[in-house]
Amino acid sequence: IGERAGREAALRALGQDTEIPEHLSALLPQLCNLLVFDWLIGNTDRWSGANVKGDVSGQLLYIRDHDFAFGKLSPEQEQRLFAPLARSERYSRNLMARVRTLTRARFEHELAQDPSFARTPPRIEETALRALFERRGKLLAHVDGLSERYGQAAVLSFP
Repeated sequence: IGERAGREAALRALGQDTEIPEHLSALLPQLCNLLVFDWLIGNTDRWSGANVKGDVSGQLLYIRDHDFAFGKLSPEQEQRLFAPLARSERYSRNLMARVRTLTRARFEHELAQDPSFARTPPRIEETALRALFERRGKLLAHVDGLSERYGQAAVLSFP
């Protein structure tokens, strides 16, 4: 999945008109969650290098490098970041339920749970926080539109 050809095959498999190949069944829900996560935090650097790897068993997806998260996105960057997410027509029902309950207060509460927060509170600019919640709205609109088209059970097909 970390290589372009593997990622393209996986993105095709996230479509409603495609059967999920057995060899991707464990990785696809993780890939979809990664796409949602990167979209929400505005991480434009995921696919620039070796930031995504699968383990040898094909069961686990490893990710690293969040250095570009919460930055200001140009319209082109935002469009590029949303493109793979827009291709996905299958999502995790648990993750989407959590995204629906994500509020500014809950986000700040979760940040405060980090033990390092007391020493050095994370600095996320107000514009980045507003952008996160704008992207959240766009994601939910996308998933809701898919649910109307295909049915919620088909779209929220991963645990």
